[in-house]
Amino acid sequence: MLTDREIEAAYARMRDRIDLVNAEYLKAVARQINAIGGLNASSIRKLAQMRIYRANVVKIKAALAKALNLSVQELQELLERAAREVYADADYMAVIRGRRLMQLEYNEPLKKYISAVSAQTEERFHNYSNTTCIDENYQEAVTNAIDAVARGVTDYRSAIRDTMRKLGGDGLRITYESGVTRRMDTALRQNVLDGVKQIQQEAQRLIGEEIGATGVELSAHPFSAVDHEPAQGRQFSLQEFSRMQAGQPFTDANGNRYDGFKRPIGEWNCRHFASYIILGVSPRRYTDAQLKAWKEMNHKGCTIGGKHYTVYEASQLMRQLETSVRRQKDIANLAKLSGDDKLRREAQAKIVTLKAQYKAVSEASGLKQRAERMVVEGYGRKEAAEAEKAKAKPKEQLYRPVNRGESSSFQIRNDQSVAVRKVDSYENVYISDKAKIKPKALHDINQNTEAALKEWGVDLSNKPGIVIVSPDEFSAFGKYDPVENVVYYTPQIADAATMKDNGGLGFVEYHEMWHMKQAENFREAGWTITQENRGRYIEELCKRAKKNIDKAGITAYNVRDISKYAKINYDTERYDEVEAEYMATTKGK
Repeated sequence: MLTDREIEAAYARMRDRIDLVNAEYLKAVARQINAIGGLNASSIRKLAQMRIYRANVVKIKAALAKALNLSVQELQELLERAAREVYADADYMAVIRGRRLMQLEYNEPLKKYISAVSAQTEERFHNYSNTTCIDENYQEAVTNAIDAVARGVTDYRSAIRDTMRKLGGDGLRITYESGVTRRMDTALRQNVLDGVKQIQQEAQRLIGEEIGATGVELSAHPFSAVDHEPAQGRQFSLQEFSRMQAGQPFTDANGNRYDGFKRPIGEWNCRHFASYIILGVSPRRYTDAQLKAWKEMNHKGCTIGGKHYTVYEASQLMRQLETSVRRQKDIANLAKLSGDDKLRREAQAKIVTLKAQYKAVSEASGLKQRAERMVVEGYGRKEAAEAEKAKAKPKEQLYRPVNRGESSSFQIRNDQSVAVRKVDSYENVYISDKAKIKPKALHDINQNTEAALKEWGVDLSNKPGIVIVSPDEFSAFGKYDPVENVVYYTPQIADAATMKDNGGLGFVEYHEMWHMKQAENFREAGWTITQENRGRYIEELCKRAKKNIDKAGITAYNVRDISKYAKINYDTERYDEVEAEYMATTKGK
């Protein structure tokens, strides 16, 4: 199956296109409001008759249509990938039944279903580009501005401030037939998730029919919604699964009974899906112990503002805060463009407060902060700094300079050495002559390395040497050498954009320092790791790591949930890499 990370990455690319259009939309409104504010009453009446803002609306809708067309193409590719991933996961089941699955290229029912979902999405996106919300909201802003000037209102900005506050908070919106409106970025995300779910579930169903499936197994994940949590990871007959989806009481393959679900599996923002299986033959992907541990962890939860939350509820709260931050950033952008400093400062103050709440929820729940979900075109580091400055006097943060001292070399591979220089301002940190790195980036890498060591319970006195090498010298992001107790990093691991789809900032440091922890465990057991016994060390390490990931419930069937890299190394029996990837992903939870 496609991982959540892959789906979110695809959505993020689509959202960024919409953000660009939204930024142009707010700019157009701001320009119009500024122009109106500088006119007299007689000019305003003429402007009202001409309705010149219509040209802007047409332009915005054209840009939106272009962005959505590109998103349709990308979504179509994503849906085909989703189907192929299901086929890849289902091959083992077909082998068990002594059959070969029909190749996707020849599976006409599934191809037709993919086409139908794609066509449905294309029509929906086309309707989005023609939504009346753009016309109505833009017209409301312009009309209110015209009225303010026509009435001779002295405080023009105050008169239309509420209008701008609403317009910025709403952003580009769509209107459903029911009359309900929704932010376009939110609606877009739901379309991506629903489309992938539909394809995955239909592919599973057709594969199930092809191999003569007799039941289903529900997927499972940590921090599940409470209503579906009892049944996740369990196996059910096809009849009982039908009862489950119909909201009736149902029973799993082990005889456990459940009340009917109000939400069907795979619908209404549900992350679960049903894999079709052969009851009594297909092994369960998740053990009872693993499911119990996840449930206990979820319900232990956290306390925020005197209220107890499950981890799932905390995650939903974080999603709400992310959306609120995005809204306030749009308001701040519109206010800045229209020259309303009072509204801009108000929005920036709210952003600071919301981010503080977001950080508090993250720290209380242990959930990762997702800064990329709060990015808005036009609101960057400069605006964020202004917001912080408005809250309190800024605290100057200085980073140690990257002064290159005495030269030496490291043997990064058997057949390759790198020339380096020691960084005078750090202890045991070196930079390749070919590498370029800024002071903040080096500071962050060093800090993340030390934070990872603390997380893994390794004394900082045993901290490995850090060597920064260029991508030309080393193709990976990082590598720990247990013989020399040295870790190699490329500067790219400190770049948020690069790491966005690679685990996030700090991920590489946590991964490599787990390898250091693995080596420390062997050293404490009496090992001296040398170049001569390195092969035997890796062999013994993989045996130990396999036992650990087995205890964690990681199998050939669910290792992909961690990452593709983990899946590749599981298949090649490099279980030490799987363990490091798992620990870096979960931070030991």
